[in-house]
Formats: sequence, structure tokens, C-alpha cells
Amino acid sequence: MIKRSFFRFFIFFVLITFASCSSRQQNPTQSNATEVENEQDGMEQYYEYIFNKTKDPALNTIPSERLAFAQLEADRRSNLLHRTSSNLTWTERGPNNIGGRTRAVLEDKNDVTGNTIFAGSVGGGIWKCTNFKSSGYSWAKMNDHMENLAISCIAQNPTTPSIMYAGTGEGFSNADAIRGGGIFKSIDGGTTWQPLPSTIPNPSLGNISFYYVQDIAVTVAGDVYATSKGSSSCDGGVFKSIDGGDSWTKVIGASCNYCTGNDFKIAANGDLYVTTGLQGGSPGTYGRVFKSPASLGTAQGDAGQWTDITPAAPIGESGFRRIELACSPSSATDVYLLCQKYNSSGVTMFYKSLDGGTNWTPVNVPNWCDQGTIKTDFTRGQAWYDLIAAYSPTNSNRLFIGGVDLMRSTDGGQTFVQASKWSGSSSCGSYPYIHADIHNIIFLNGSLNDMVVTCDGGIFYSPDGGITYTNRNSNYNVTQYYAVAIHPTAGSNYMLAGAQDNGSHRFTNPGVNFVTTASGGDGAFCFIDQIDPTYQITSYVYSNYYISRNGGASFDYNASSSAGNFINPGDYDSRSKILYCGNSTGKFGRVINIASGIPTIETVSPSLMISKNATTFKVDPNTINRLYIGLGYSSSLNILRVDDANTTSPITSSVSIPGAYGNLSSIDVEIGDPSHLLATLSNYGVTSVYESTDGGTSWSNIEGDLPDMPVNSGVFLPLGDKRIALATELGVWTTGSAAGTPGTWVPDNDGMANVSSDMLKLRISDSTLAVATHGRGVFTTSLSAALPLKLISFTGNIQSQEGVLNWKTASESNTSHFAVEKSLDGKEYVVLANVNAAGNSNRLKTYQYIDKELTPGKNYFRLKMIDKDGKFTYSNIVLLKYEGIKNMPKIITNPFRNYIDIRFAKLPEGEVTMQLTNASGAVIKTQRFTNISQNTVRLEVGNAKLLSKSVYSLSIFTNTNKYTQQVFKE
Repeated sequence: MIKRSFFRFFIFFVLITFASCSSRQQNPTQSNATEVENEQDGMEQYYEYIFNKTKDPALNTIPSERLAFAQLEADRRSNLLHRTSSNLTWTERGPNNIGGRTRAVLEDKNDVTGNTIFAGSVGGGIWKCTNFKSSGYSWAKMNDHMENLAISCIAQNPTTPSIMYAGTGEGFSNADAIRGGGIFKSIDGGTTWQPLPSTIPNPSLGNISFYYVQDIAVTVAGDVYATSKGSSSCDGGVFKSIDGGDSWTKVIGASCNYCTGNDFKIAANGDLYVTTGLQGGSPGTYGRVFKSPASLGTAQGDAGQWTDITPAAPIGESGFRRIELACSPSSATDVYLLCQKYNSSGVTMFYKSLDGGTNWTPVNVPNWCDQGTIKTDFTRGQAWYDLIAAYSPTNSNRLFIGGVDLMRSTDGGQTFVQASKWSGSSSCGSYPYIHADIHNIIFLNGSLNDMVVTCDGGIFYSPDGGITYTNRNSNYNVTQYYAVAIHPTAGSNYMLAGAQDNGSHRFTNPGVNFVTTASGGDGAFCFIDQIDPTYQITSYVYSNYYISRNGGASFDYNASSSAGNFINPGDYDSRSKILYCGNSTGKFGRVINIASGIPTIETVSPSLMISKNATTFKVDPNTINRLYIGLGYSSSLNILRVDDANTTSPITSSVSIPGAYGNLSSIDVEIGDPSHLLATLSNYGVTSVYESTDGGTSWSNIEGDLPDMPVNSGVFLPLGDKRIALATELGVWTTGSAAGTPGTWVPDNDGMANVSSDMLKLRISDSTLAVATHGRGVFTTSLSAALPLKLISFTGNIQSQEGVLNWKTASESNTSHFAVEKSLDGKEYVVLANVNAAGNSNRLKTYQYIDKELTPGKNYFRLKMIDKDGKFTYSNIVLLKYEGIKNMPKIITNPFRNYIDIRFAKLPEGEVTMQLTNASGAVIKTQRFTNISQNTVRLEVGNAKLLSKSVYSLSIFTNTNKYTQQVFKE
């Protein structure tokens, strides 16, 4: 999982895993199932990466409050247009069986059976389940277009349960945390939600206190308490509202001390407890515990009515950081504390009080088994991220605590035993499985047995008090994806996607998917070969790649390195079978031997890349072995073009955008036009979108009226007007502006959610666009309705030693013809034939072309679909592997330049004649050989320099046979 702490002094936890991967590199057939599992938790060095990716360079901060203004503008344009100009209609693809990070869970008191549950995902909004205990349970999303979907806590008025509150923003210092939009309120039992204006972050109005709402509690009197982290270290704290959230009073934190509110609990007798501090480094920001007793009456909870009851820190320690607390429902004075060490990210001590916090007894942190290793910190150094405690509702001796795994006590917290494990390893025993990183624990309807646990893997339910658990993630689609890859075959439902803390997944079905795991740990960038999808790649953190050579059935080959970013950028060249990826400063990585042999990561050090770090990669789909690399934070050198990128001496040149200073998040090259480039930046406060129509010699700012928000990915759409789609922090936006002009942008999220979107991927064979969202899974849309031609399929097979190509169109408008193109290496294509199109049709049309001269080995085919106005797009690529006729001579130099070498499997007897003809049948060269004494002979093509780059036929006549093969002129 990606916790992504900002503490640079922590080394990444995966060194042991890396060592394991390195050793496996020498055994390319070893299955991933036998390896030490990739950790789905742990301290990640990722905050700085995210900070650099999104910060405003002029301020050196992340002004995420601007996202609220962008949201208002998105709403305005959507309401104005009713539908967006591109008319993209998105289809949710799931997953429906993999949950995502969930911090908020609430039992709905409107249902006396305890069977209705609300859950809040940190990026996927509010969800409701009305039959939670049933095996046939189902979840329903409340509103995909709330102004903010980062739900951190939910609370309900205990006397008027139709009134509910939801806090937004995840303020625990994990760098993928989404900034909140204040507090939302429902007055109809959670059916509809509206933001409380008094809490909406807006610096111009002075609303700066509710950027991250950590916890909410409502008393029997209807008073609402909220703990928050504000825009700076002095702006948050503990707040009270006596008018249902219309106005708020800060009750703790007024003096710029204790200004980060954290955990809030109401004891059984009405006493109030709250903790402050999360990552403080000074006494005023250290973790504290405050109490306001019910005996204060109407003054309870007011400013000045709180007593600091923080226990003394261990000897030699200055204090605490995060403190999490639990109050026993069955014993009003039993309180328990879990404390993070003041200068560390691990827990230092537990504390128990039997008198409401007057006296505290320290309790040592229990040991914990992690994949066969006994450890003393059950949070694995991330107490700032995953720390929770909860008493059983009827027995104060029964206490559960959560970190990476769940622990259980039956003696009131004096001792604990392990109660779950995230790993499938049997080395720690047979504890029930719960996904790593526990964030919340509740009991339903006062029951000792009905227990709910939320974590980075969603929601788990125990009907027997924690003996067994089952996940409750079906149709709870809140998965946070970083990347998606789509299968090249038109109509295919197969995709790969890399998820935060939940591995890399295979999608195989239409609609919302039940996915399977391709590889574990944090899923990151993934790739599917667009020529031969036999080859697929997933990745774990840094440069840890898992390779499939059987179409994704298994990922048994790997190449590993600790270099690169935590979520490492890269792009895959389907023609050269090379993956290009991030590496260390001044270098990029090159993963070779993907199709065969032992995968290896080569390091390349281009001269122009000195002291620069790669932030994005793009393989040019038009020019063989041409690569573009985006570099971060350089106004003079931010994009490199690398030619001959597959060689030991690549040629590097700058095609940089003058003055573009920030994090280059994506580069795209239009298919069919290598001079048409797109570049995006993901920072606030910078120009985010640039376009070049001359291969990077010059660039135009086409940001136009796009709101100030991070742009994470951009692609050219295969439409006649050269539209562009962007994946942003507020879904997908498109423009229909002409090339080189400032864009008029619209949110294009019909059917999708108002959710952070990380990556767009286009399948050219049927113009399907996929988007990976960070909180609502994967969505796809078909662009075919906007295209003049809708290709249903392009397939091929070998019949009677001939290549039979078939394709179908569902509709055509103004189409001219299909150019059937062929390649022997998947890189350089030549036209075999032109097949006339129907022109205009709204019916199914079928086409066929037969290649009568297959070349032994691999034969690649594609269609160039050309309109009458000259615009075109490409189909998917069909690969036919032809074994050839027995004893057929082998063409060694194919493609050829000045000569053609031919090798005979068996020496021919008598005279041999060779004849080279062009596509029209004209003879280019004839040569006779007598008494051939060696297996290889050479046909000299005397006028080769005058021959055009095309396909030719070479006929070989012997005394007994005639062989004809295609040869290509370079």
C-alpha cells in the first residue's frame, strides 16, 4: 500500500523483497506464487514525489483549495452544456470484488436490526448497504458527483438519526490523500448530502479550518464536534457547533497550540475525550489528550472547559505524535490510548485508565508476527497512518486494536494476541485474513459478535466476534488505480490495472468486473503488447516488473531494481519488445529480453539528461525506436527525444517547451502524424497543456480556459478535428479546439464520477478509451460513434499456406479505402493492397484480403482506414506465424538493401533461377545459378537504390519446385 510518508530519512521497506526479486532474476521460470509476498503496507518514500508532482512551483506548496474553484467551474459548465461537447458516455468497469481504502463506517440507527451500513471511501464517496449481514448484500453509491468524494468520517445524530454528517479530506500525511471540501450534511437519512457553507474551504472568505476533517461526533443534545487539520499548522483544531453546523467555534487550538484535531470519543456517561496532534515536532504540536466531563452541564465542550489528561511519556521521550483512543461502552471510566513515538513513526506505548483519565497505567506494545518474523511494532513504522482501537460493546475486557493487522485482548488491554494477518503465508499461523492497514472497527447494534473492520482493502465482517471474517466488497467499487493497460483486439474486455495497495488486476468481462490478481503488493504501471498481447507486464514499486509470456495467464518472469520513483513511470515499445522506465538521476531504464531469455534492466545515461529525473515516457507509434522522455522542473530542458533508443548509442536531442517549469506528467504523439505532440504538466499554478505541430521545434500553450488543477494524463483522440482528452483531478476533460489554438475545455464525465483520474489509454482498433481513477476503479468509453468508420473486428488466419484477413465495419461515413499493410518485424510496414470501402453505410459490411505469399516466421498486418478527405486511423495489428513449406529456402536479408541472401535447407540439384518482381509483376532482376555447392547464395540487386520502399516477390525455380516469398525493400 502506499502510505507515502514525507519523512525522507526512512529507507524503503522493500529491500528484502528486492533481494528476493534479484535472486529470482536468475531463474526466469520461477512462479510468483513461491516468492515472499509483496508487502501491502509499509512506510513508503512517496510524499516528496507527490509533492513535486502537484505543488505550485512559485509557492512551493500544494494549494489544493484551488480544486474547489475548479469544481465550481466544472459544475457551471456541465449545467450550462447539459451534455459535454464530445458526448463521451462512460461505462463503469469495476472492480466489484476489490475494495479500496475505507476510513469511515457507520451503523445506521434508522434500522433497528443493525443491517444498514454507510461506508465512506477516501476517494470514492459515500456508499450504503441495506442488507449488510446477508450473503446477498449489495452496495449502492449515494452520489458520484458530490463536490468532494474523499470521505474520512461519518456521524449520526443519536436522537434524530435522519440527520447525518460526513467529513472530507484525509489528513494523515499519506501523499495520495485527497484534500477535503469541508463537512457535508444529510437531513434525509443519508439519501442526499449538501456541503455546510461554513466549512467549505475558501481562503478569500476566511474558511481555512476544514481542509481535512479527521473525526465528527454528535452528542445526545445535538451538539456537533469536528476535529480538523487546516490550511496551516494554526488553522485546525477541535470545533463545536450548536446549530447543526451552520456556525462553528474553535474550542481547542485557539492559541496556535494543539491545532491539529484527531480522534473524538463520547464515553458511556457522556464525557467527551479528544486527541490532538499527528506529526508534530514541538511541544505545542505533540499529541495530547483532553477531556470535558458531562458534569459541566451546558458548558461542556466549550472553549476553556477542557482538561489536558495526557499521560507522561516514557522516560527519555519528550511526548507523543498521533494518539488514538477508545472508550468502553460498558464501563464509562475505562479509556485506552495508543501512542505514536514523538520522534518516530512507530508506536511507543499503550496506556490504560480505569478512572476516566485521572491515572494512566502504561502497557507495553505487543509482539506481532509478520510473514514469519516477530516484530515489536504492529504498525510497521506507520502509526501515523493506520492506528485504531475499539472496545467490545458489552465487555470492557475485550479490546481490539488495529495497525497493519488486527490484535485482540481479553484482559482489558494488558496483553494481546494476533487476530488477523494480511499475508497468505502460513508462517505465522492460521489467523483469518483481513487486508493490511486497519482504519476502523465497529460493532453492530450493541452486539458482541457482529463486528465490522475497515482497511485499505475495503470492508470486512465478522459474525462471530472476530473468529472468522469475510469481505463485504461486492460492488463496493472504490479502488484507487494508478494505471491501466488495454488489450489491442477490438471488442476485447481484457485490461490490466495497477491499484494502490491492492495489486495489479486482470479485467476480462464486460460491464462491472470480478477481477483476478496478476501480481501483488502496490500495483503500478502495467502494459500489454499492442502487436502480440502474448506479452504483458505489471509492476510493483520502483523498478520491479513482472512479465507474462502466455497472454496474462501467469506472470512468471521478472526484472527488478530499487531505482526509479515509487510509482515508476514508463512506456512499452511493442515493436522492439522493450520497456523504457524511470531510473536514477540522469538515467533511464531499459527492460530487455521480455519475449525470451532472462529479463534484464539496462541503465542508459543520455548526455543531455545529466542531473535530471524522468517523470514520463512515450514511445513514438510512428517512428521506430524513437522515445520521448519528460523531465521535471527545468524551464530549458524538459523534454528529450531519443532516437535509436534501443541501441548502445542512442541519439538524444532536446524538444523542450521554453519556460514550462514543473512536473511533466504525460507526452502523446498522434498516430499517423509524428510531428503532432501533446505534453501535460500536473502542477498547480502552471500552464498545464502544450501542443506542437512540428515535432517539438515549437510549442503552443493550449490550456485556454482549463481551471487550475493537476493534469495527470493527456491523449489525442482519433477524431477528425484532432480533439484532446485530459485525465485531471476532477475527472476527464476534453476540447474540440483546432490544433495550436487555446482550448475551450469541458468536463466530459457522463456516466463517470467526479473523481481524481490518473491515466488515459486508447485502443486504436475500435477507438476505446479507458481511464484509471484514484477512487472509483476503471471506466471505459467508445469513441466509435464520433468516428466516420466503426470497425468491429480485424482478424486473420492461415488457410492452405495463405494469410486470410477479414474485417467488419458496423457503419461508414465518407470512407475511401483500406490500405492493407504488412511488416516482417512489426516495425516497418509497406502497403500490400488497397481495398475499396463502402463509402457510406449504416449496415454491417465484411471485407477480405488474402496474402498468397506468407513469409516463413512472423507476418504482421494492419489496416490503414482512410477517409475521402485524407484523414485516417489504424486498426489493431494481426500477427500470423507461418512455419513455411518443408525445405523452403530461407530469406536471410529481409528486408533487403542491395542484395538478398538465400539459404537452402538442402542443396538443390541442377540449375536454379531466381526472379525478383514488383507488385505489378514487372521483372526487376533475374539471375541463374548452376552447380550450387554451398547452402547460402546471394542475389545481387544491381539497381537497388532506384527501387522504392515496397514489397516485392522473389520466385525461386529449381528442377523440382517453385518457391515464392515476399521480400521488403528498406
